[in-house]
Amino acid sequence: MTGCAAAIPLPISTSDTRRRFSANTAHRAVARDEIPKLPPGVTVIYAHPVDDGEELRGYDHPHIAPLRASDAACLCNADIAALLDQHDVRRIGFRELRDLQRAGG
Repeated sequence: MTGCAAAIPLPISTSDTRRRFSANTAHRAVARDEIPKLPPGVTVIYAHPVDDGEELRGYDHPHIAPLRASDAACLCNADIAALLDQHDVRRIGFRELRDLQRAGG
């Protein structure tokens, strides 16, 4: 992805959230709702960010491509980064997540 200094995770923590995403709801709105609700501890968050464009539209399903582009826009959004900071959400990579899982925490 271009223009994104850091990956900022998009919370997907409940089945209700997944339903809202699959209904093509704007990801930033869902993130604003869900970030304050994240429980203490490790939360695995996933997204499939892709810059929108001809390549994405050429290989992905017409209903999925906009979701991936919306993931990318949300992940690079400064307001979402500030919201994560406001709620003391610390972003980590898979290596640290693996180490936490191995340690049982």
